[in-house]
Amino acid sequence: KHKSLQKFTLAGAFWFASFNVLWATLAIYVSEAPFNYNAQQAGLFGVIALAGVIGAKSSGKWVNKLGSKTLVMMALTLAATGFAITGLFAGNLVSLIIGIILIDFAVFSAQVANQVRVFSIDPAAQSRINGIYMLGYYTGGALGSMAGVKAFALYQWPGVVMVSILFIIISAVFNAFAKK
Repeated sequence: KHKSLQKFTLAGAFWFASFNVLWATLAIYVSEAPFNYNAQQAGLFGVIALAGVIGAKSSGKWVNKLGSKTLVMMALTLAATGFAITGLFAGNLVSLIIGIILIDFAVFSAQVANQVRVFSIDPAAQSRINGIYMLGYYTGGALGSMAGVKAFALYQWPGVVMVSILFIIISAVFNAFAKK
């Protein structure tokens, strides 16, 4: 039972790390050329993040049809695609928006699917299990924020994209070895 929790938690921690790589560096990225946005303009990217709400809502329907493991893997593929788009078309506003939509949609979809399997580990201990899972998840987020700022400082946006995709790949490996 607990080996499953470890794999689910590590998968979630690493995709949340990739998500936080993006959000920890986005304002810095768009404040520089070619965007040159001020803080208020950069903050408007948060509106784009509403795609995550749609992802969370729709994934509840799909998890029953596809299963958590499959849905998580599909979401990770979508997130990696979103990061790749922002990297391949760096400096392009439309590509950045499309990438962010895909990433947010994917991360929230994966989160719902992953929590379904976390909650199924031991229905009598859901609170404790969810507490452990969320601790790991947010620890991954903190790791991502730290890694993202460092990657941006060293390699600018290409570094952010590469670190994010690396975290997605690590997450996919943990998901591949999970049972559900």
